[in-house]
Amino acid sequence: MEPGGGGTRAVTTTTLIYSLIKNRQFVEAIEIIRALSGKINPIAALSLDFFGAANAYESLCSVSSEPDLHRYRKYQAQCLIQLGYIKGAYELCQLIPLQYQSSLGSLYVAMLRSGKWPRGVLVPKHLENEPEYIYLKAIERFESGDFKAARTISSIVESKRLALDIRYLEAVSNYAMKNYTRGLECMDCSRTARRESLLSEISTVSAASVPEDDDDSGTESKFLRLKMLNLKGAIYYQTGEVSGFKEAVESLRKFDDNKSPVLHHNLALLTVETDAWEALRRWASVADRLPYPALSNMVILCLQNMEYHLAQEVITKYSSAWGLVVRDLREMLEAIVLSYLDPQRGAKVLESKSIQLLSELKAGPKTSVRGPTRDLAIKFKFIPTMMAHSRIFWEKKEFSKIESLFQRSAHFCSGDRVWRINLAHVFYMQDRHRAAARMYREALEEEHEWSGIMRANLCVSYLMSGERRKAEGIIEDLLFGVVRVCVI
Repeated sequence: MEPGGGGTRAVTTTTLIYSLIKNRQFVEAIEIIRALSGKINPIAALSLDFFGAANAYESLCSVSSEPDLHRYRKYQAQCLIQLGYIKGAYELCQLIPLQYQSSLGSLYVAMLRSGKWPRGVLVPKHLENEPEYIYLKAIERFESGDFKAARTISSIVESKRLALDIRYLEAVSNYAMKNYTRGLECMDCSRTARRESLLSEISTVSAASVPEDDDDSGTESKFLRLKMLNLKGAIYYQTGEVSGFKEAVESLRKFDDNKSPVLHHNLALLTVETDAWEALRRWASVADRLPYPALSNMVILCLQNMEYHLAQEVITKYSSAWGLVVRDLREMLEAIVLSYLDPQRGAKVLESKSIQLLSELKAGPKTSVRGPTRDLAIKFKFIPTMMAHSRIFWEKKEFSKIESLFQRSAHFCSGDRVWRINLAHVFYMQDRHRAAARMYREALEEEHEWSGIMRANLCVSYLMSGERRKAEGIIEDLLFGVVRVCVI
């Protein structure tokens, strides 16, 4: 066939179109296809324009009948999936009769893989063994607060495409359960047969050359690895490993090219002990993009430095963003700030909040989450609120009122070390030294390093309650510690 003949031209045009597609020159490809619309199906010309194709299929559905109607609905659903409209795609699939549902399996799987499966919608039975479905169930458990179940479910998912997602979910579940060592292990385990460490790989790569997974886009892979690196830093921060936290932040700085608000937030944490004002400046620079925890940390830092009016100014200045801070933390900090600026009003607010949280403790678990996990979360909110309330009475030297606050929560909080230490302080200030000694001793047995104030108070409590030998033992331990330090 001569060059320029119909067959040769068709082959040449097809080759050109596919070359453009391969090079991701979609606009040029669409223009060529549309120019040939008199010779080919115009729907095919829209196959690279998902929005246009979806509209075209919708028009065809309005004038078609079975079985073409259901075929066009399927094609429209495919376009909606590509556009990210998963709920609309699902609703279209539900309009297709049961006898045609067997052909929709790939669409349902694509919806699952998008990670946007409609909430509250049951997944078809034949998809329940898909890795994406199992992974979604793990995410649901995590979001409900059942971190142990999330970790267990995610650990059984076998999917190369979801490998990074699964590892991150396992790691963050362990972090939420305070299993920090296991959380690090989940992120540092091998990701290929070459036993490469994910995080060590991240720490040596520049932002311009992000390693990509075979089944993942570069953008998704980079975003997920940033989250994992942030999580690694959070674990080191929680465990007090300053060098590890600093290393994670520096790795993030190289990897993210100083763009992430999380990076600036964590850089502020590095300077908070040495330069509080620099930390405040950094947090202020990301407050609009990262209200939590930047704003809450700003307020906490102001409180720690007794800048109570400045704390109120932060809340007022960033009032819109402040509303995005976690509600319980936001209300607790507002009440604490108020307790310093207006103790009478602050006491009423803290009293109300304490009663509310205590009622939740007494009510017990209301969800499928195990009781201890939920109680731990509530005590994390309740105890700081109660301590802030107690401080108001402490400054007035009304120790009996503080004791009553502690006693009403004893059933739920007596196992908490902070609770016991502060109750010991209350007993000590009331000259109830036997009770103080017992509480100090129980709290101190959990720690290898005792603070000087606690040692001194325990020693005095022993002396005042007639237990001289125990007091002498504490003094000897102190002297031994001093001599050992001097020798070294």
